[in-house]
Amino acid sequence: MKKRNHITGNVYTRNEAGINVHEYGAHIFHTNNKEIWDYVNSFVEFNRYTNSSVARHGDDLYNLPFNMNAFYQL
Repeated sequence: MKKRNHITGNVYTRNEAGINVHEYGAHIFHTNNKEIWDYVNSFVEFNRYTNSSVARHGDDLYNLPFNMNAFYQL
């Protein structure tokens, strides 16, 4: 791994005209530990993100992982 010239390594973002740009690609941080969540948010506020994957088959979209909603669609 390449050493970066700034803190946060590959999670580095820069601000361009009020927009946070992820220098090295998008980043997702997740934990179910409130103490850790509060600690990292003391440095910067994280946006809430929920991964909602879908699969496309023809013109139809299905939830992944396969769930009752996808079963109902079939």
